[in-house]
Formats: sequence, C-alpha cells, structure tokens
Amino acid sequence: MAELRSRDGNPVQDLIDAITKLIADTHASQDKAREDFIARTEEHESELVRLGDLINEANADISHAQQFLQGTLYPAREQISSDLDRDHAQIDENNAIMEELTNVRNDEHSEYENTVLAI
Repeated sequence: MAELRSRDGNPVQDLIDAITKLIADTHASQDKAREDFIARTEEHESELVRLGDLINEANADISHAQQFLQGTLYPAREQISSDLDRDHAQIDENNAIMEELTNVRNDEHSEYENTVLAI
C-alpha cells in the first residue's frame, strides 16, 4: 500500500513538501535570529564603547579635580589656617593691650578723683 501511495505521489509528495517548507521556515527563522543577534551584538558593542568613553571622561574629571585640590585648594587651606592663627594671636595681643590701657585709665581716673576730692 505504501508502495502504491509512493507511486501515486500525493501523500509522499505532501510529506516532502511539508518537510521542505519546515526546513525553509527553520532556515528563515535561523537567519532572522542570526540577524537579530548581530544587531544586538552591534548595539552592545556600541554601548560598551559609549560607556568606556564615559568612564574615561569621569576618570579625567576626577584626575583634574584631584590636581585642583592638591595644587590650589589644599595650599590655600594651609595659608588660610596660618592667617587665622596669626589673626587670633593678634586679637589676643590687642585684647591684652586694651585691658592694660583700661586699667591704666581707671587708675589715672581714680587718682584724678582722689585729687579733686582732696582739693
């Protein structure tokens, strides 16, 4: 019976046609998957390059900021701290002089009052 059907060609040819169509569909599906894979790979590689550039820019910015801190701000901080210490010492000295002069003035004023009362 299978021999008769194979001679007739319809069922065997239908099976051959179905298998051929399945193979063609599988190849088309593989081609589509391959194209999608290539496109995604290119997107990922592009994103890697973009992110690498961002990282390099960030590293350059960090390096620039560190150089600015070390070359400008840290020395300025030390100078400001030194100036502040000097200013505090000057204020303490001025306060001591002012207290001494106030005591001298009070003593002179007391002497004056005593002199006026004695007259």
